[in-house]
Amino acid sequence: MAKENGWGLAGSHVTEETLYIDGADLGGYSSVPPLVEEKNVQTRQRRDTFDHEGVYLGYGNVDTILPYVRQECYTRMLSRKAYRSIVVENDCIRAVFLPELGGKLWRLTDKIRQKELLYVNDVVRPCNLALCNAWTSGGVEWNVGLVGHSPFTCSPLHTAVLEEETPTGRMQVLRMYEFERIRRVVYQMDFYIPPHGRFLHARISLYNLRDEVVPMYWWSNIAVPEEDEARVIVPADSAYTNEQDTVIKVPTPVIEGQDISYPMRIRQAKDYFFDIPEEEPKYIAYARKGEPLFLQASTSRLKGRKLFVWGQGTGSQHWQNFLTREAGRYCEIQAGLAKTQYGCIPMGAGETWEWIELYGAVPADEEALFGGYEQAQAHMRAALGRLPEFANLEQELEDTAAMARRPGRKILDGSGFGYLENQMGLYREKRERLPAHLAFTSWQEIANSDMRIAPWLALLKGEALQMDPAKPPMSYMLYEEWEALLQERGASGWWQCLQLGILAFARQEYTKARQWLTDSLADAITPWALIVMAHIAVRTQESEQAISFARQALQLEQADVSLIRAALRVLLENEAYTDIVDMALIDDARCQLYRAQAFLAMGQWEKAEKLLMQDGGLEVPDIREGENTLTSLWAAIQKKRAENAGREWDASTAPLPYKLDFRMDGSI
Repeated sequence: MAKENGWGLAGSHVTEETLYIDGADLGGYSSVPPLVEEKNVQTRQRRDTFDHEGVYLGYGNVDTILPYVRQECYTRMLSRKAYRSIVVENDCIRAVFLPELGGKLWRLTDKIRQKELLYVNDVVRPCNLALCNAWTSGGVEWNVGLVGHSPFTCSPLHTAVLEEETPTGRMQVLRMYEFERIRRVVYQMDFYIPPHGRFLHARISLYNLRDEVVPMYWWSNIAVPEEDEARVIVPADSAYTNEQDTVIKVPTPVIEGQDISYPMRIRQAKDYFFDIPEEEPKYIAYARKGEPLFLQASTSRLKGRKLFVWGQGTGSQHWQNFLTREAGRYCEIQAGLAKTQYGCIPMGAGETWEWIELYGAVPADEEALFGGYEQAQAHMRAALGRLPEFANLEQELEDTAAMARRPGRKILDGSGFGYLENQMGLYREKRERLPAHLAFTSWQEIANSDMRIAPWLALLKGEALQMDPAKPPMSYMLYEEWEALLQERGASGWWQCLQLGILAFARQEYTKARQWLTDSLADAITPWALIVMAHIAVRTQESEQAISFARQALQLEQADVSLIRAALRVLLENEAYTDIVDMALIDDARCQLYRAQAFLAMGQWEKAEKLLMQDGGLEVPDIREGENTLTSLWAAIQKKRAENAGREWDASTAPLPYKLDFRMDGSI
C-alpha cells in the first residue's frame, strides 16, 4: 500500500482473524442472582462532596447488578484457545479487537515504527474486578452505564461492518454495540481510520431512549506498560483522589514532594482524576523513553482523564502477576464523561451523546517530554496543534453523523436482550424501542446463541412455560412491566413466583418477596428459591431461618458451585461453623476459604492453617479487588499460634506469604 511522508493514503479496511492465545474458561454464568451488595473501590462511601464543581459523588450508584448475573465460575487453568478477532488497519496503524470480550481493543500497533502502543497481556485470565465479577487486564476496555468495569467486559457484543465514502476516499468501519439493561440505554462504537489518517478513531454514541433522566457513566480504560521513568502528561494542574474514604483535591504533578506524573514513583494503589479546565484540549499522553509517545485525545464531551496505579507494595506486585503470566506490569490511563468515577452524571430524557476518541502515536521531543512538567504540557499543546486529525475532530463528529445512523452488515450477535426490549416495546407500545439502524437480530437468529431470553419471549406470547425445577433460571428481569406481565399471565408456577420474589427482594420489599417465594416452593422445592429465602432472612436479621434455608439449599444441590458458595456465605455470616466444616467439601478454593474461616472461629486454628497454606498458600481465583480476607485470616491464625505459645504476635517476625498478599494499602 502506498505511503506519503509516513501518512496513510488509504482509509481503514476491516478483516477477521483468529487469535490463538492461552486463556481460561469463563465457566458460564452464576446460577444464583446477585443477592449480596458488593461495593467496588469506586463506590465505597465518601464523606466529602464537590457538587459545586460538577462532581456527582455517589450519584447513580446501585445496590444490585440485577438483572445481570455474575460470571464467577472460572478457574486459573489456562489452555490454548481460538478467539475471534477483528482487525482495523491501514498502512500506518493496526488495531486488533476481541468482540467476544466486550469489544476489547487487544493491541494497537504503530506499523511505521513496528511498536506496540498498549500493554498486551500474554493470556486471557479472568479475575474478580468487574461488576459481574470476571474481568481481564490489558488493552483498552469500554465501560458504560454503571460505575465500575462494564457488565459486558467478558461478553460478546453485536458486531457489524460498513463502508463509508469520504471526500478523500473510502474506509471500512467496525461497529460494536449493545443494550445496557439497568439504565436501559444503547451504546454504539464505530472504529475506523480515515483516509490519510494515522490514528484509530473511535466514534461513540450513547442513546437514552427513555422519557426520564438517567445516571450515565463512560470510561475508556487504557492499559500501558508500567516502566521506570515512564510519564503521564495531561493538561491539568490539580486532581481529585481518595484518602481514607474522603475525596480530596490535590495540586499536581507534585504531591508531598513526589512527582506523580511518573507512575512508578507512586507507592500505593491510587486513582488520580485530573481536573482539566474547559478551555484546554482533552487528552492524556504516555511517554516512555525510546518508545513512541502514546496519545489518547477526544472531542470536548469526554472531559475526564485519570491515572490508576497498582503501587509498588508486595500486594500490588502480586495483583500484577495474578492478572497475567509473563506480560509484566501495567498502569492505566483513562478517559471519561465525568470528572471522576465516584458517581455518574445526569443524561437528559431522549438525549443522544456522541464524541470521537483518537488512539495513536505522536512525534515528540523526548527532552521536552521528560523535562519540567509545564514544558512537557507546552510541548504536547504544540504537538496537538500540528495534528490535523485532532484539529478537525469536532467537525468530523458532525460529518460522520449520517454514517453513524446507517446500518452495517452483521457478523456477530451479542445478547438477545436488545431484541427482547424491542419485543416488549411492540407488545406495550406497538413500536420497537431501540435505534432502527442497529440490528438486535431476530429470534430465529438468536435462538442458538442466547437461550436466556426464551422464557421471557414465551411469556410475551402467552405460551405455557415448562421450566425444569432441577435447572436454575438463566436470566432475570428488573422492570415493572415484566413484573406486571408475570402477574397478567397468572403468576403461577415455581419459576414465575421465583422471578416475582427476586423482583421484590431487589426493591427490599422482603415481606412480599417471602410470600412469592413461599408460593414458588409450594409448586416445587428448589435450591434457587431456598437460597433467596436465606438471604431475605439475613436482611431481616432472622439468623436461625437463614441457617435453615441455607442448609436445605445445600442438601438439595451439592454440585453447583455458585449455589454452594452463596449458601456457605450465609452460614458463615450467621456463625453456623459446624455446618460449613461438614458441608464445604467441594473442590473449590472459595469454599475451602470459608471452611478455613469456620475452623478458626471454632478454635481449630491448626486445621484452618492447613487449609490456608496448602500448596504454599490457598489460591482463590475469584479474590475481589480490595478484598483482604486471605491476609486477615492468616494474621488471625498467627495471633492464635502466638497466644497458644504464651507470647504476643509480632508481624515483623513472620512475613505474610506472597501467595496470600493482595493488600493494596500495605496494612495487616
